[in-house]
Amino acid sequence: DHPLLKEVGMIHSIRHWHGNPHAIWVGAETQEAIYCLNKRGNDIRPKRKIELKDMKKGSGIAHLMFEDSKYNRWIVAVNALIIQYAGDDGFVPVDYDLGTVSGIAEDEHGYVWIGSNKGLYRIRLPEKKGITLPEITRIDNKWQIYSENITAIGVDKAGDLWIGTQEGYIFRHCTQTGIYTDMSAEIH
Repeated sequence: DHPLLKEVGMIHSIRHWHGNPHAIWVGAETQEAIYCLNKRGNDIRPKRKIELKDMKKGSGIAHLMFEDSKYNRWIVAVNALIIQYAGDDGFVPVDYDLGTVSGIAEDEHGYVWIGSNKGLYRIRLPEKKGITLPEITRIDNKWQIYSENITAIGVDKAGDLWIGTQEGYIFRHCTQTGIYTDMSAEIH
């Protein structure tokens, strides 16, 4: 019966951060906010609300939340990418138009890959403290991806990146060699 929980409404996304084992983050379907719930055993209490719209106007709802291997937290809203660097309480909006993001994954080299309706992006966060802007590389058709409409993305146990497109193509990107292979014919 906590007022913060009543305000959440319908839940759109839920994420547990390994870097904070006592917190569950919840994205609401109808609000530009995420909520942190503190859990101790079976006791769950609301801890805080973070307004995404205060970080980036018109950000929209949080539909994906991701934690990379260095415990950086990535919040993908409808119109924004917001990062919370490990060990920092603040959130940093990324001022780059990625389009509508459909997936996020990390490869074994520490690159975070984002697929969207505007293509495929490879992102590297800075290693130095105080530098908050990530290095973003847009992967275009010269890399043999026949579509900019990326609908799914994931990394397998071998470290290869798998990319699905709206047109039904499936690509495998070998992160060791950098080669993209159209796997569609072999799968269909």
